[in-house]
Amino acid sequence: MDMISLSNLSVDSRLSNISLNLKRGEILGIIGPNGAGKSTLLKSVVGVENYTGEIKILGEIFSSYKPKQRARLVGYLPQTIESAWSLKVEDVVALGRTPWGDEHREKIEAAMALTDVARFANRNISELSGGERARVWLARVFAGEPQVIVADEPISSLDIHYQIEVMEMLKQFSESGHSVMVAIHDLSLAARYCQRIILLERGEIIAVGPTKQTLTGETLSKLFQISVHCDLESNPPIILPK
Repeated sequence: MDMISLSNLSVDSRLSNISLNLKRGEILGIIGPNGAGKSTLLKSVVGVENYTGEIKILGEIFSSYKPKQRARLVGYLPQTIESAWSLKVEDVVALGRTPWGDEHREKIEAAMALTDVARFANRNISELSGGERARVWLARVFAGEPQVIVADEPISSLDIHYQIEVMEMLKQFSESGHSVMVAIHDLSLAARYCQRIILLERGEIIAVGPTKQTLTGETLSKLFQISVHCDLESNPPIILPK
């Protein structure tokens, strides 16, 4: 059974007839130029955008789940997050337990340890760098124990060390029987960590399939309107503009 499936999903003029599935145990990469509809697609999957078409989670129609049930199943990491209150890091991470109605200390502490933010636990989130805050928000998602993580550019504000660390965390999460749907701009990291790729352009899917079949010089050059060099046989894979 697919973790998530979409059929003929459309969002006004931003997405048109999107059909895709997310398999258990995989990282599905969403790639496209700015304005292609990546964020709109991810917001639709978690119920933030109004849409037409059909979304199923674990075989059940999306709307059949109560909001707390959906939040337990799907954890959402938006591209940008601003805290409306001046909160300590551990309190931000504890918000991940809201769908469960508890403050399970062991799970909160485990999430902070996993994302290497435990040392900031008593600091105010406003005092942290952008990269540090990004890891705190990821810890909040992990604390909620979702079956699926939907992440919009989770590594965009991180240095190269933590880019790898976060992608490794998402890899371990997927390999433990869960799934990840991620919008990502770093094509080399997408090739390294994603099992399948969807290429979006102007709200439509122009290619979908296994990473090695989808991330080619020809398809990427056409998508981004620039010559692209792809070496997916390299370890790690290399994708760069020529």
